[in-house]
Amino acid sequence: MSQFASTIEAKDWRHVRTVYQLADAAGRSSDYSDRYEQNDAVSTFFAEEKQEIQNGVVGSAQYAAKQNTCKDPNQVGSSALYGLNKAVEKSLQNRLRDRDEAHDYIAGHQGAIGEKAADKLKEQADKISETSFIVYVGVEKNRRRLQTLVKESADVKKTLQRAAEQDAAMSTDATQPEADRKAAQSRASAENESLAKTDAELQQAQHVLTELEQRSKKLHTDYELALKALLDAADAKAKTAK
Repeated sequence: MSQFASTIEAKDWRHVRTVYQLADAAGRSSDYSDRYEQNDAVSTFFAEEKQEIQNGVVGSAQYAAKQNTCKDPNQVGSSALYGLNKAVEKSLQNRLRDRDEAHDYIAGHQGAIGEKAADKLKEQADKISETSFIVYVGVEKNRRRLQTLVKESADVKKTLQRAAEQDAAMSTDATQPEADRKAAQSRASAENESLAKTDAELQQAQHVLTELEQRSKKLHTDYELALKALLDAADAKAKTAK
């Protein structure tokens, strides 16, 4: 972000500044967050099934090429695969931009911004919105998920502790049949082993959660400073242009 303002030659920098602000706001919005997560799910699916999908696309393209006596079916298959990858990438980009008010603003003020500057500004808006999302939404969601896991692990630990105590008591209860006491002793031993593992995992998760909270604060500070510097640079450009 630090170099954004120096890479654009805009006609009216007031519009550029507005785009930067809108892009930042979009990244924090629920609409953008929902679409980002939808895109992430699609990207994950495509990555996991990529080989099978690509094999199908290439095979179909090569078959069609052979049926039409194409001189180089392999080249056709490669082109089809490239086209598929670019189409998916472009589609995901457009879906995300549909939830970003900065792009609506650029489309409505392209003449005042300048065509070349507007094209560059779209890329910058994408990066600002995504960074804003990660800083204000993505990291927080991850923190909450980890916090939930820590709580669930703590609950599991309490359950194991109760079970181990009950089985340990049963294993020394002379009123119980010997077979039942031995079974209880075996269960208590297994539960204590699981308890030790759970305790170690819980400590590690709590450590990660603490680190994540500290890093989140730093991310907020660093991003806010970077955004302010960018907006100040846009203001300076606007004043110079007058």
